[in-house]
Amino acid sequence: LRGDPLWFTPDQLRQMIIALEPTTTEAIQVERRTKRYWSLELFRQGRDRLWQALILGYLREQENLVLVMIDEIAFRCPVRFQRHVQLGEWVQLQVAAVDPRADLLELREVTVGVAQ
Repeated sequence: LRGDPLWFTPDQLRQMIIALEPTTTEAIQVERRTKRYWSLELFRQGRDRLWQALILGYLREQENLVLVMIDEIAFRCPVRFQRHVQLGEWVQLQVAAVDPRADLLELREVTVGVAQ
């Protein structure tokens, strides 16, 4: 800026940032929904395949509700298990139900070598 006067005062910059915040928040939400939709579409198209997932942590331990990350696409989602799983454990999952338009995904564990 080589000594030239600033284009905006600090107060004007604050007002611009405040005005942009709702638009930025909405754009981020649209991007997240779009990524989720296309991830669910990938699950719909690959509903018969097995997905390797890493157990990240318990959301509700008493209900065996766990946050997993699908390794291949770095997709995080909750999964309810029929057993207690260990943090850091790798599991095989298969799509039980999926509907991208309804934002529905249900995965179930598949024991190694046996598709359910």
